Amino acid sequence: MPVVSANISVMSKVVDGQKRRLVIVLTALVLLAASCGSSDDGSDPGDTTIQLSDDSSSAEGLDAESAPGDTANTSAAATGSTSSVDEPIGSTTSSSDEVSAGSTQPQDTTSSTTTGVEPDQPLLPELCNRDLLIPVLPAELTFTADSGLFSVGFDGEFECLLVVEDGIEIATWGAQADKVLFVDGSIMTVANNGKESDSVPRRSVAFSRPTGFNYVWVADDAIQKSRIDGEQLRTLELGVPVSEVVYHPDGAHLLSVTADPVFGGSSIYVSDNEGLDGVPLIFSDDATITDLNVTADGSKVVFVAAHADGTRHVHLLDLAAATEAIPNEADEDELLLSPSTEQGVVTLHEAAVPLNGLVLNSDGTRAAIAEGTCESGSTIEWLDLESGGYATAVLPNLSIRPVGFTTESTLAVMAYDANCDAGGDLYLVDLHTGSSSLVRADVDSATIRRIDATARYSLVDVTITGFAG
Repeated sequence: MPVVSANISVMSKVVDGQKRRLVIVLTALVLLAASCGSSDDGSDPGDTTIQLSDDSSSAEGLDAESAPGDTANTSAAATGSTSSVDEPIGSTTSSSDEVSAGSTQPQDTTSSTTTGVEPDQPLLPELCNRDLLIPVLPAELTFTADSGLFSVGFDGEFECLLVVEDGIEIATWGAQADKVLFVDGSIMTVANNGKESDSVPRRSVAFSRPTGFNYVWVADDAIQKSRIDGEQLRTLELGVPVSEVVYHPDGAHLLSVTADPVFGGSSIYVSDNEGLDGVPLIFSDDATITDLNVTADGSKVVFVAAHADGTRHVHLLDLAAATEAIPNEADEDELLLSPSTEQGVVTLHEAAVPLNGLVLNSDGTRAAIAEGTCESGSTIEWLDLESGGYATAVLPNLSIRPVGFTTESTLAVMAYDANCDAGGDLYLVDLHTGSSSLVRADVDSATIRRIDATARYSLVDVTITGFAG
């Protein structure tokens, strides 16, 4: 079943209702003006004119993947309008009334959707864009609830981006914020060239960088890759079991967490974006590596290592600092990067309980990690990736997990619900002051929609040398 409703609702009824409400308001204002027609000092209150207008604007969409490759140019933007028909959430009727998809006019929320919402919660917009729009902010919080995909603006106001299947969860956004993947396998893009649900959950899924024309995920201990329309599906053979995969921001390489079937432990492999020429970057002989992340500029790798003795570490490898420029015989610099053991990387944090849900901010200066589980209680610590030091607790009185950073120092977190599933109560926390605000209770899922800058560090032309300690 597709995520996005294929039907366009009847807007005429909504417009008629709004007109009736406006007539009532106008009548009340005219009566009020009449009652105030003369003042104590005999002055004329003036002629008050109320003008009704239909003002809409259109938004420009991103280029619909100008080239079918992982490293296509993403600087171009489409010049055509992406204005579309708005539709009430969950509606199954049709309409010919059009509303600009890019309109910045405030929406009437007097009759907004309130099903399953606490009375004191902000109202959700009743009308929803049929097509996905380009983002207004470089990073914005998004969530699914009440059969809609919503974004949170800088003023805290909600905008409905898509009508979705009830209870659907967001898996990830593309690096240019122009594509979204849901856990049922469906993809929607601003260019409307995604794919419908195949009901096959994706694990460790990532769009290609920087274009997102392809995407990868892990299934049956191997990397699967296809175009976002589902075509050209293939299995990438690393020769070892894979548990996680991410794209390096240079778009030309994959980083994968692999298991050693003979000696145990985990490794982080670097390969090209088709899984070829894989070599180990980091190796641990007794730990299981999880939560593999790469900073948006491509310069750092951050991950979790869980040891057999119960200790857990958050580690960082600075790729840029570890890369050496060595002159060759032609007096040209060769870029060399030596792999290392787990002991050869920086330890940012240590815990005796499970660590999970690692997220990084956009400039790679901060990270957040959950300690514990929903069943036993989960707290969040945030880490300074530049100066190190002790971790700092976030909302210690709630059982929560991190969602992601909306700014360099604002963290979105999710409080677990009673079922310990993907949903819960969504908060924003200021890491400077520790203050928090409830965005919305009882959402189905949440993640950050972010436009990443071009990678500053690339593995292209870097040779990973023989294994070293």
